[in-house]
Amino acid sequence: MFILTAVEYIVGEVGTQMKKIVIAMVIAILLVGGIIWAVGFVHNQTNCSIGYYGTAASITYSGIAARQFCDEAVANDSTHYYLLTEDATGTILCEGDLANGPHYIVRDTGLFDIVGSELCHSLQKLPSGGSLQ
Repeated sequence: MFILTAVEYIVGEVGTQMKKIVIAMVIAILLVGGIIWAVGFVHNQTNCSIGYYGTAASITYSGIAARQFCDEAVANDSTHYYLLTEDATGTILCEGDLANGPHYIVRDTGLFDIVGSELCHSLQKLPSGGSLQ
């Protein structure tokens, strides 16, 4: 029925009241689409964390394209990194900002924090905009 109404509207065979209804529906659809896009955009800007297999070390990224950095780290080296499904915990060993990228926080709860310390060292040596591998 909606398709028929839209065709009638396009052809111009409907009254002014029906045109108002169709316009209102189009505006509502555009608003809902915009809201869905905005939620997706904001979600992409939030925190995400990756863990290092076999250790208690983790990296949390936050800010611009945080999720992209997590996804790239896992895609580049899935034998070592995995996406954490819960919030990262542990002692904060270091934090900083990647050039044109997110803020990062490295945590570890291991006895000597060896892996976490190495992750800090690796992140601090990254070239501008690099990703952890």
